[in-house]
Amino acid sequence: MTEPGLQIVWHAFKVQHTSKNRKIIEPDNILNITFDRAVELLSQNTKESAVLKELGEYNGNNVVIKNGRYGIYVTNGKVNVTLPKDNHYNSLDLNTAINMIKNKKPKKKKFKRN
Repeated sequence: MTEPGLQIVWHAFKVQHTSKNRKIIEPDNILNITFDRAVELLSQNTKESAVLKELGEYNGNNVVIKNGRYGIYVTNGKVNVTLPKDNHYNSLDLNTAINMIKNKKPKKKKFKRN
C-alpha cells in the first residue's frame, strides 16, 4: 500500500483509502494517528476479529477479548458474550469474563414451519 501518490482521508473516526476504510479504536486516536499507522490499519484483514486482550486460560480454552464487526466481546472459542457499553475492556479480568460466559442466556430456538 505504499504506492506513489497514496492519499488517505481521515473522517468520522475512520481512515479511508479508495474502497477500504477502518474504524479507529483505542489505543489509537483520530487526532494524533500517524500516516504510517493509518497505512497499517488499512492493510489489516477485516474478516478476522482483532484480539484486544488475552485474559488467560480456563478449562483448556483461551479466554480473550476481541473487537468484532458488532462491537467488543469476550470469547472462550465456543461462547461469545457481548461486552456491555458501560464496561471498558481494559478493566475486565479473567474471573469476570468467566462469569459472563457461564451466565450467558441461551438463544431461543426459532420454530420453523415446513
